[in-house]
Amino acid sequence: MKPKLRLGLSIFATLIGLSTLLLYNTLVQDVLFKNIAFCSATGLQLTLKTMGIWSAGLVTGFLTSLLVLQDNYYPNIVLSAAVLLKVFVFVGCDSLANPFWFDSVLSFSMLSGLWMGYYAGVKFPLSPA
Repeated sequence: MKPKLRLGLSIFATLIGLSTLLLYNTLVQDVLFKNIAFCSATGLQLTLKTMGIWSAGLVTGFLTSLLVLQDNYYPNIVLSAAVLLKVFVFVGCDSLANPFWFDSVLSFSMLSGLWMGYYAGVKFPLSPA
């Protein structure tokens, strides 16, 4: 594959991945589990929210690995950096409803879902070679 086409596919997959991650993360945090804070939620609600965020990462990682060649993991590196940037930007914000460690767990679950989705996309039998 030509380097320009590979770069174009990587940029395309990164943009689609960022929009998908933003969409599913917003769906989980602002639609399905709106106003669910750590101190006022039950254990089941917190578990479902964490699994929803993990699923958002899983779908995004799977999608980005199908959009590019199997050996191209650059979009997932950019998505991982975006998730880590989100964690470190909101560290100093006093208006967070959740403790920092809980937000870190949510971000770690998103990162693990992202890379597990990438691995599942690489091993998917119908993915492009």
